[in-house]
Amino acid sequence: MYGPVWLKLLRSGLLIALLGFFLYSITASLLAERGPRFLTQSAHGDGRDPGVRVLLLDHQHGRPRHRELEIRLLQACTLVTPDNVDGLQRQLPPGTMLRFTPEPAGQMIIHARGPSGSGEWTGNAGQSQRLHLYPVDHARGDGPRPASLASFEATDQRPVFALGERAYRGNLAVVVERGGWLYAVNALPIEAYVAGVLQSEMGGAYPRAALRAQAIVARGFAYARGRRPRRRLDGLLVYHLSDAQPDPAYHGAGSGDRLIDWAARDTRGQILTARGAPFVPHFHASSGSRTASISELDPDARTLDGTPLAQLDVMISQPDAFCKPGAEMLGKLESHWYRVTRLDRKAIGRALKDAGIGQDWWLTRFAVDRHPSNRVASVIIDTLHRNEPIVLTAERFRQIVGPDRIPSTLWSQDSPREVLDTDGGGKFIIESYGLGHGVGMSQVSAYAMGQEGYTADEILAFFYLGARVETWW
Repeated sequence: MYGPVWLKLLRSGLLIALLGFFLYSITASLLAERGPRFLTQSAHGDGRDPGVRVLLLDHQHGRPRHRELEIRLLQACTLVTPDNVDGLQRQLPPGTMLRFTPEPAGQMIIHARGPSGSGEWTGNAGQSQRLHLYPVDHARGDGPRPASLASFEATDQRPVFALGERAYRGNLAVVVERGGWLYAVNALPIEAYVAGVLQSEMGGAYPRAALRAQAIVARGFAYARGRRPRRRLDGLLVYHLSDAQPDPAYHGAGSGDRLIDWAARDTRGQILTARGAPFVPHFHASSGSRTASISELDPDARTLDGTPLAQLDVMISQPDAFCKPGAEMLGKLESHWYRVTRLDRKAIGRALKDAGIGQDWWLTRFAVDRHPSNRVASVIIDTLHRNEPIVLTAERFRQIVGPDRIPSTLWSQDSPREVLDTDGGGKFIIESYGLGHGVGMSQVSAYAMGQEGYTADEILAFFYLGARVETWW
């Protein structure tokens, strides 16, 4: 008569064990992908997104400022001159076209044309040299102030204005410089910025783990840069980042891809820290099989509490076996893995002259010094009629010759090598690997890791040794 009871107890024990194993498996799976959210919750920050200010460059002409700005409103906005109480203050409906034209004396003329085409008006900003444009329907109840312009956006979190083909969330500051130049600054919450960077830097075709890793890195980059604002024009122009190199690519609000929005929301407030302090986590397109150390890119880089990053070994030079498979999976071997560049001797001389480095030199020697990672540290050029060699950092040489021609500073051991043309002229051959400066996370490598089943935490742990993911708001 004890048999049935024993069997019942055995069955109950097995069911409890199976249920426990099932719950453990679910929990372990969640922690593997979202470990930082559960394991590293912190009380850092005040729980609010501090915002960031991004300088919008004139990409059409390749310069940081504009001769003229034309903005299309996507939502109802208020246009004000914050430094002049008696200045301009107008509410404008969506569809309004605004054209900002600078005056040599440091003033601004604003032309507005309404959706019906009959509401054109001209306003003069008086002595104010700064204008703010922000959505009427925004999440703050006490109205915008210059210091807080980046901390709020439209209530629906949708784009507010368009500059050319790019739409932007947040707010806009327009600053005029004497001499007839304009600067445009997109002020917005960091979370809105992260979604834009994800769209510009990766796109929705990347694996979820890679997108989550990129979101955390981009947010940390913006947060650390945001604690050190750049101020120009006697403090009228304030920004933290630009929308292109050497900062992350930022093309505005992006296409609204659901996977990108998910990655930004799922990692909200999460940044990388080293020994509890935020730092700038650099990233790049392709390591070319080996990352570079932070000391090669920025020897003075520090965490926000002042600790030198070179002492922490957070971003070191190390082999990266995921790079080539990632470039191959993405169909980017030619652009992101290996490139052969032929530089004409005369063309190098002209490029140096155009960069303001002396005359149209004739090169007699072209050599390099290297970092321990084998990346080129500096370029040494000997020329006729000059006693001292021209010494440039490898990155500056890339920019002078053209970063589209020399995609990275990771060159083969015999580069540059000289060959003679049939006409007796000389060319230098450079074999380069990767794309970008090589510090921190390699995006094509993150793609391969995501495809192979690595989690976002594992991707970050590979490229940022010893760093932690912490929630700051």
